[in-house]
Amino acid sequence: MNSMPKLRSLVLLAALAPVTLMLLSTELCAQTAKGGVASVVRRAPPQDEKERMNAWTVGLAGGLLEGAPLRLAAEMARVVDDGPNLHVLPIVTRGATENLNSLLYLRGVDTAIINSDALEEYKIQVLTC
Repeated sequence: MNSMPKLRSLVLLAALAPVTLMLLSTELCAQTAKGGVASVVRRAPPQDEKERMNAWTVGLAGGLLEGAPLRLAAEMARVVDDGPNLHVLPIVTRGATENLNSLLYLRGVDTAIINSDALEEYKIQVLTC
């Protein structure tokens, strides 16, 4: 007999949990004004279309157009695509060794597919320069 109110409270908790999590996920920022009173300011999500598109876009250096690493990068982009939440852009580069240069120096490249032997080649190239 006592389990019925407990069951109702669990069902109510399960129904309200997603709403509570959604409300907690909004960005809030507390700022202290003169006199030590804290006021809560809501930050608006980026309204500009360019900012929204670039917020979760990741550049992935894949390698040469005819190479297998670029195919892997394209497949990874297809699998992890989450609409406006995550967008992976496979990038054609000059090859496996160049992927490391792209990762280190090229704007827009956030990750790269790098072979282990390319690291040795890169070390040789850097030491000879």
